Amino acid sequence: MIFGAFWLPGGDISLGKRIAVEAESLGYDFLWTFEQSNWTDVFQEAALISTATSKIKLGPASISPYYRHPVIISGATLTLDKISGGRAILGVAAGALGGLKWLGLEYDNFILRLKETIEIIKKIFTEPEVNYKGKFFTLEKFKFLYMNKPIEKRAIPVYASVIGPQMLRMAGEVADGVMLMHAPPEYLEIVLKALSRGAEKKGRNLDEIDLHLHMEIFLNEDYDKALKIAKTWLPQVAAVNVEKIGILYEKCGLTKSEVELVKKGLKNLPEEVVEKILKGMSILGPAEDCIKRLKEYERNGVNGIQLNPITHPLHERGKIDRVKGTKLIGEKIIPAFR
Repeated sequence: MIFGAFWLPGGDISLGKRIAVEAESLGYDFLWTFEQSNWTDVFQEAALISTATSKIKLGPASISPYYRHPVIISGATLTLDKISGGRAILGVAAGALGGLKWLGLEYDNFILRLKETIEIIKKIFTEPEVNYKGKFFTLEKFKFLYMNKPIEKRAIPVYASVIGPQMLRMAGEVADGVMLMHAPPEYLEIVLKALSRGAEKKGRNLDEIDLHLHMEIFLNEDYDKALKIAKTWLPQVAAVNVEKIGILYEKCGLTKSEVELVKKGLKNLPEEVVEKILKGMSILGPAEDCIKRLKEYERNGVNGIQLNPITHPLHERGKIDRVKGTKLIGEKIIPAFR
């Protein structure tokens, strides 16, 4: 199991550097961030942060082809790779629904859009000249002026930040890896079957595809305190669309009638339903319990985990010390997997 640290753009850039330095010293493999349409630019901040480190790979996990053309995404990633000395990583996602609405955009066959985006980016990374004809994007004899030859063996990995079976099948066809969001171990059987179907369609092997996971971790030796904090973060943890992927909630242990309650909203849910969701879609409790849960993911095919350490209720999120949280995971969790 390899581990990724978590950082959000928009704040003090020195904080991002401190998180990265701490993560690198503790043996983290990645530093992931996320893009939103009303946040500052993730590529520029990642490039600045990279100058404070020498080994850790870094980049965005959720670049949206609705916000940027695949060529622009490719150029930004290649620039980050150049500045960081070959340490860029990239994850592509449809983008948060709220972020699209702010820009007056709507989903339009986002699975195909993501597929075309990943295909184009991988071609740009590895081919000297790109020709591509798709529904959303077309390129004719395209090449970056400074790229006289492909990146060859040092191709930048492209991950798909997806969760539903159809999107996973698409990722199995074209992506180097997958970044799941808030998925319980019990859902991984569905994930692997979908990835396998996509991979087989293109003559690929499942073991060619990295399976990574993003989770909030509420690490506290007092389980009740951890649960109390986690309850305030329920909207973020339970961000998966229950109307489209109700099976994910069922895999958290909810009955069909409880899933119907969730469809009506997250407010006023019975305490036992809230706890089932949080235990399924986050890492919760003392270090020993968190390690046990993470090892369950490892046994079921996950080979990379990105943990977002949460130590305060949502309304006190400004008090969260992300450097301290990164260190806590590095000292209490990661050694169990080395």
